[in-house]
Amino acid sequence: MVTKPKIYDVIVTTNMFGDIITDLGAAIQGGMGMAASGNLNPSRQAASMLSRPRIGPGHCRKGYANPNRHVSCRSENECIDFLGQNQAAYAIQQACQAVVADPKNHTRDLGGTASSD
Repeated sequence: MVTKPKIYDVIVTTNMFGDIITDLGAAIQGGMGMAASGNLNPSRQAASMLSRPRIGPGHCRKGYANPNRHVSCRSENECIDFLGQNQAAYAIQQACQAVVADPKNHTRDLGGTASSD
């Protein structure tokens, strides 16, 4: 996953290893504030869980934490898509991509200077 992350689309594993892989994926893509994860039950016979990205407590209240984790576009997008609301999920995905693509919105963890103050 570290040397060839693009070869993976979906990884199925236990919760413990999923948590580790999510953290690894976050480091690869830019930081803990960007990675969402999900435990999906495709049969829908039991609950599914989608997790918001998180950020270490050392970054809180310093003005440079990535605010995308608070909006958590990816988690909400996956949840809405899983519930069958494909058009709404696509709209959320497009909005989040537009915000993240603009360098003026990049916080320190993405190599920018934007503040979350």
